[in-house]
Amino acid sequence: MLEAYTEINSLPCEPGDELERVVASVMVWSDATHLANFGDASLWLFYVFFGNQSKYTRGKPTARACHHLAYIPTVLIPTCLIILLTDYLSAS
Repeated sequence: MLEAYTEINSLPCEPGDELERVVASVMVWSDATHLANFGDASLWLFYVFFGNQSKYTRGKPTARACHHLAYIPTVLIPTCLIILLTDYLSAS
């Protein structure tokens, strides 16, 4: 992180540019979640955290430091299709 900061700040500045240059570290996580008490409805959630924030702030749910990036539904493959694909691939 310090090397990236040094590299960014060693680049030549544009004329009249007075803005500070910073490195924003973006951390992405994913996790599966179950949506209902019945059935098999589930999603994969993708979260984004900014690594420049303190780990103590990121660790508190009340700080709302986590941002939802995407919700990806899971696809359940029927058993008959799995058997068909297995037979096809083993014959190859």
